[in-house]
Amino acid sequence: MTITSKQLAGNQRRTLRAMRAKLLRMSGEWDGLDGKPRDRPMSVTQRYAGMLRRHAGEWDKQGLPVQAECCRQAARHMETRELELKHALAVTGETLDKHRLTS
Repeated sequence: MTITSKQLAGNQRRTLRAMRAKLLRMSGEWDGLDGKPRDRPMSVTQRYAGMLRRHAGEWDKQGLPVQAECCRQAARHMETRELELKHALAVTGETLDKHRLTS
């Protein structure tokens, strides 16, 4: 029995939702288990990226290197975007402060 493209897309969406739920649940279970003292709490992005890397390690063990590398790339992308957004917010804040001082 063949499946249509709509059925395939539906299956992929359900799989992604299930993976997301599992990854979020796993990330919550890992909170504080690394034993590292934190001077500030981890961001959701850092927690999720770490969990993606752990999941990638599991996929490597299962012999799924493509999926593992996709997870690692997603983690890197998330962390890079977070840094870019932090920088953009800092620049915007400085610009607003300068504007307030001159007006």
